[in-house]
Amino acid sequence: MKYKLLFALLFLLLPVNVYASYPLSMTQLDAVLVLDVSGSMNFADPDRLSYEAMQMFIDMLPVSGDRVGIVSYNDTVAASRELVLIETQADKDEMKAFIDALQIGGFTDITVGLMEAVRLHDEAGTSENQPVIILFTDGNNYLSPGNPRTQDDLDHDTEQIILDARARGIRIYSIGLNYDGTLNHAYIQRFSDETGALSFEASRAEDLQGIVNVLFRTLMDVNPVLQGNTLLDEDFWDTRFEIYEGTVEANVIVLSAEPVEIELLDPYGRPIPHDGHWAVLTRGNHYTLLKAIEPRPAGEWTLRLGGTAGDDAAVSVMLLSPEWAEIEEPEPEPTPTPTPVPTPVPTPVPAPPVEELPEEAEPEPLDLRWLIYAGLGLLGAVILAVLVLIGRKRSSRVFTGRLVIEVTDNYSGEKSAPQYRNLIEYGRKTDLLTLLRGQGSPLLSAVVLMPSPKAPSHMPQLLVKCGSRDLKFRKDFLEQDAAKGIAMSMRTELSIQIEAENKSLTLRYME
Repeated sequence: MKYKLLFALLFLLLPVNVYASYPLSMTQLDAVLVLDVSGSMNFADPDRLSYEAMQMFIDMLPVSGDRVGIVSYNDTVAASRELVLIETQADKDEMKAFIDALQIGGFTDITVGLMEAVRLHDEAGTSENQPVIILFTDGNNYLSPGNPRTQDDLDHDTEQIILDARARGIRIYSIGLNYDGTLNHAYIQRFSDETGALSFEASRAEDLQGIVNVLFRTLMDVNPVLQGNTLLDEDFWDTRFEIYEGTVEANVIVLSAEPVEIELLDPYGRPIPHDGHWAVLTRGNHYTLLKAIEPRPAGEWTLRLGGTAGDDAAVSVMLLSPEWAEIEEPEPEPTPTPTPVPTPVPTPVPAPPVEELPEEAEPEPLDLRWLIYAGLGLLGAVILAVLVLIGRKRSSRVFTGRLVIEVTDNYSGEKSAPQYRNLIEYGRKTDLLTLLRGQGSPLLSAVVLMPSPKAPSHMPQLLVKCGSRDLKFRKDFLEQDAAKGIAMSMRTELSIQIEAENKSLTLRYME
């Protein structure tokens, strides 16, 4: 099974020579996870991937400081767990065991689960953490025939949940499981839109864990320092990445069909033990997470992976760093005034007589304004020359790497064999229809690709632009405005929907 990995991380670079105490003000959460356990989940999620997605989210949280609560619902509250402060890995394991024990059955009333989640926030009281609700659901409200609640009741409760959440500053993130195509996404999206959150849709089982990583990136305001896919074998696969000064946690997350072995080596080549003090290793059925705690020293670290031959593993590394308070620089010490040394007075020598010459006119003082104008003119010429050189350098950039293109017929679900294009053959600019050698919708000629002029030379990017409204673009499960340009880094995946033909294309930028 092929897994998408879209992870997250934000780090702040600081001067190397700043040493001072600082407050730890990393984003931390009061999160209530709400899971639909109605009977239809037996068909929508037979492998219980929503359970594992919730457990992976808990494992991704920092070692301590967050509060987590859990609600499972069908047409009533099936099980509920108040917000618990996470202080150790044992606290996380207890929450994950609670999720494992949740039972499936009954009808569906989404408002019941969300009202319980708001109540748990009220009971927990206020804190400095960011309050959120994360909803996993497979579809519409579906009440049992004997349920006294009506559609008017559901509409009223929907309005009240949104008002209550907004009044308390709670954002409701929704993840719709649409494996059978019956999800009413507009309904659950309303909870997210009107509380300032995001809504996602998982049409395939393997999408779900990738969505959780995008969600985590959004909540923690972080971006990955390393991400990509690799085919594993019996030998270890090595890659290197930077850990920066002040990093609180380094998280290595691998999504794979089979179990993997992880080893993390510091800049001196020493392996970090998974002893709960230096690092914590946790596993699910389809994920492995290694969390290095306060990794030291800063520098280039090595990640080693081993696993089943041919297993396609999606790998991501993210660093959690604190916000540093402003540290006032110490005032410079006053420079000591040197002790004056007496200077010997020379004996005056009489000057020889000088003949008087006729008085010459004094030269006119030089007008400094002309010097300033000349200097500014010279500076402008230098700047213009530099800009011209930069423009030439950027405009002369050519493609690097390869593009992998897959076409899916959404009617039948059939997917074409991957088409590999060596981009260096296409110079500085091309379009998607040309890359497909004319075999595709004429609309694809509007999708223009070029090397990004803003990317550093050692980290090339593609820039994808399209002015057509007949094509829809998604990256990291979120819709993109292709008219403004979409940047694709190495190993980034972009999907394009051709609505008129009910086909979709997947583009992957590779080395």
